[in-house]
Amino acid sequence: MMVTHLKKQMDGRFTRLDRRMNGRFTSIDRRFDSIDTRFDAVDRRLDATDSRFEAMDASVRSQIGRVERKIESVDEKLDRIARILKRQVRHS
Repeated sequence: MMVTHLKKQMDGRFTRLDRRMNGRFTSIDRRFDSIDTRFDAVDRRLDATDSRFEAMDASVRSQIGRVERKIESVDEKLDRIARILKRQVRHS
């Protein structure tokens, strides 16, 4: 009877320990799920930010292209004016 009693006590202890450990692992799993959800949200925000930066980059590149074309146009006009002025100085 002593061995049977000891077996029941040990079974009871292991059952309680098993329940506690399952509870803790369940809690840990929930925390990891919460962390995964947060990481997913951060990932979505980073994707959105990346998309905005790509759009801004394209816009800035386009604006820089327009400015470069305007500078080239002004440069050509100034060259023409300089040539005209040189001719006028020579004829004076």
